[in-house]
Amino acid sequence: MSFQVGDRVRVLGKATVTDLEVLEVDADGVPDRIRVKPVADVPGSITWVARAEWLVPAPTD
Repeated sequence: MSFQVGDRVRVLGKATVTDLEVLEVDADGVPDRIRVKPVADVPGSITWVARAEWLVPAPTD
């Protein structure tokens, strides 16, 4: 699956409820790495890099 900057995603899995925003595609020059950050503004939230295969589009409800 391909993602674009600004897309909202979740980590693959039934227990995941946190929406993440895509900040960068091909993070650090690696094609399947996506830099994300939590959408919710919570103390201590950080950006991190995930593999594209671990992410799915967030529900749009």
